[in-house]
Amino acid sequence: MNPKIININHNLLLYEKGDSVYNVVTYHSKYSFRAGVMDGTFLFKGRFQWNVLTNRRIVYADPGNDQSFENNEWTYTLHIFSLDTYERRVIHQKYEPLELTEKQKSDEISMFDNYPEELISRMREFIEFRKSVFENAKYYDPFREILTDRNFIFVFTFRRDEEKGVLTYVIDADSGKHLSSVYFDTIPDYIRNGYAYILLHSGSRDEFPLIEKYKLDPAVYGK
Repeated sequence: MNPKIININHNLLLYEKGDSVYNVVTYHSKYSFRAGVMDGTFLFKGRFQWNVLTNRRIVYADPGNDQSFENNEWTYTLHIFSLDTYERRVIHQKYEPLELTEKQKSDEISMFDNYPEELISRMREFIEFRKSVFENAKYYDPFREILTDRNFIFVFTFRRDEEKGVLTYVIDADSGKHLSSVYFDTIPDYIRNGYAYILLHSGSRDEFPLIEKYKLDPAVYGK
């Protein structure tokens, strides 16, 4: 039996309060798939993100849906939601899109060329679907991950400098202002009170992860 392509990405953000459940947002993405036992997304696509802010608020965004191109400018949108009042705010930030190279697209399209013909035959629908996606793709999504520290939002992009690391935008959730653009060697697991934490797992279920802790320069926060 050949695997069928099934779109599986419906992201729901639900808020449970007492006996009621409130649907904060629902997103749909055409770039998330399941084919047989395989499921995933694509290298240029980010995933739905949300995180906690001060004053019982959350920030959320879907990089595939919360981007726009108007008046020759690219913009991504972050959504702020209050758990107390259900009030919503949006933050719009301009950005320069990162273009997929022709080599990247070609490498992804030809990934299955050397697979056994029997396997290719079974996966043909998936391979053709994947090929069409990369043939039409032009840019990476505006961001890949969002972390927060108090009222500060860290937007990690797909841009990576070999020496500096991952380009990251720091946004003030209260004012909506862009505070700084900084580089991280790697995307941390958490950022809390001016420190970035990275969990190093040994692979053993019997061992706790090693935690690396790094103090961030106050300039990161626009100080």
